[in-house]
Amino acid sequence: MKKTLLSISALFALSAGIVQADTSLRYHYDFEKISGTGSGTAAAVNYNLAENPGTGMWTASSGWVGWSSGALGSNFAFNCPGGGAKLTLQGSGPNNSLGVNTTDGFSLSFFVKDNGSAQYANMFQLNSSNGNRIFSQKDSGSATASGSWQFYSGTQSGLGDWKGTTVPMTGFAHIALTFQNGTLQVYRDGTQFLNATGVNFSGELTSIALTPGGTAAFDEFALYSGVLNQEEITYLASHSAKDFTVPEPATATLGLAGLALLSLRRRRRDA
Repeated sequence: MKKTLLSISALFALSAGIVQADTSLRYHYDFEKISGTGSGTAAAVNYNLAENPGTGMWTASSGWVGWSSGALGSNFAFNCPGGGAKLTLQGSGPNNSLGVNTTDGFSLSFFVKDNGSAQYANMFQLNSSNGNRIFSQKDSGSATASGSWQFYSGTQSGLGDWKGTTVPMTGFAHIALTFQNGTLQVYRDGTQFLNATGVNFSGELTSIALTPGGTAAFDEFALYSGVLNQEEITYLASHSAKDFTVPEPATATLGLAGLALLSLRRRRRDA
């Protein structure tokens, strides 16, 4: 019996492909539902496509925000041309939380294109209920040349031994970020380039600001509770989050039980 169950477990893992039962998509924005709504308004992008949505909402600062051609052949991306304009996903309720925390962990996935940010511009920033922040800064390049995005946490500089990644000015790159209990991992186009431990960031995730100091186009923005694995991040690097389904624990268990039952029936039939 044990050998049968072990072989079925292995078969299930292979046939399921992507399985991460302890993660949940809380926010997903493809920025497609904006036609006719105009620009310069956060209401234009407040279409959370997640099946188990969080209660946070986008807010827009002063300045002009608009739209450009999107990633993966889509029609639109959120486009911030600078000048003080930014888009912030702001939490609500207790602690102004987005519904994810640093103990259980969270994962962020998006496509991005540098629209001509100056050197040292703050490209995006995560804020916590304990007053901590993680942000990415364009540390090289210029307004006419792409450069390396480095990651910081408050006064902690050069997270992961200054291992950044260059974000293009033509075409989109996929960025994925996971965080749990002080460990920050960042991926570019499905390949991990940063693994930093002891990062000073704790409590509830309260807000995510896009281009607080730079100019960029963002698309396929997705925030998950829990930590995505390498296979899931590789998949998201070339697919929309709407095509990525994380099975519920009960569904995964039922699938495994069904495979085990099928195997036992076959063994009895062959006996």
